[in-house]
Amino acid sequence: MGVLFSFLSLAGAGASQTQQERESADRLPTAQQDGYRIGPGDKLDIQVVGLPDMSRDALTVDSRGLVRMPLLKLPIGAACSTADELAGALEKQYARYLREPQVTVSVREYSSQPIEVVGSVFKPGLFQLQREVRLRELMSIAGGIKPDASPLAQLIHDESYSACEAGAADAVPTFRHETIVKTVDLTGLMHGQGENPVVRPGDLINVPQADQIFVVGQVVKPTALSLTTRLTVSRAVAMAGGRSRDARSQARISRVNRDGLANTSLVVDLKAIEQNGAPDVELQAGDVVEVPTAQGRQALKVVLTSLLSAGLYYPLLIIR
Repeated sequence: MGVLFSFLSLAGAGASQTQQERESADRLPTAQQDGYRIGPGDKLDIQVVGLPDMSRDALTVDSRGLVRMPLLKLPIGAACSTADELAGALEKQYARYLREPQVTVSVREYSSQPIEVVGSVFKPGLFQLQREVRLRELMSIAGGIKPDASPLAQLIHDESYSACEAGAADAVPTFRHETIVKTVDLTGLMHGQGENPVVRPGDLINVPQADQIFVVGQVVKPTALSLTTRLTVSRAVAMAGGRSRDARSQARISRVNRDGLANTSLVVDLKAIEQNGAPDVELQAGDVVEVPTAQGRQALKVVLTSLLSAGLYYPLLIIR
């Protein structure tokens, strides 16, 4: 066929299809349509050359992977075929009624291979696969990972989507009913290390926001810090600009227990840590490091209420 098309088209909410296609063409590379395997939901333009009354535009492949054409008594399987393969199959069917029929097939809309990227990426959204894509490439197309992203992402594959055996012209779509969740090391992935899996139709890639800790009190810049890497109390204080002039040399770590019912407190000596005279405590998700003034400790309850009210975790968003 030799028809060119954009290999991914972003389906953003609230944008028209024409605008989406134009933006995708400006931003994304192209690939040959010849290798794309048709699936349920795709819209096809099928032309029977010289017979416009028998041709069909924007014909939707049904949920069983079939299409119906004029003159043919039975529907014909379209799913798992390329456009050329389907055209050839239609020509064989029409040869029973027509002399040397010629059929052309092109994919007008790609709807059978959706994947979704949510969470801490710059351009989350719904994408349509039109060729094989690996996770690292998909993360780049989604605008890259935000600085506050967790080092671990979730790849959730829904096996209820149809699957075709690669390269099998006579393949039929198979359906399974299973959800597989895989954890992917984003740090290694983006540095060319570790596993770089192929994303498949129906995949949801969730890049959660990293867990956070909070540094408050007598520091230069009270702040929330994402646990994208291992973080110790001395490093957290340094990232908050260091202790202010009126700060004590001690700090208090307030930690919510795993049962969520009570807090525990740990007092550390920052000066001793700086002089390698005390262990540098590693922080955990939700920890609040408070550096009090020399006159007394600040009221931590107000600080906790204001900082923690927004929540610590990015919600997993699944659109069905």
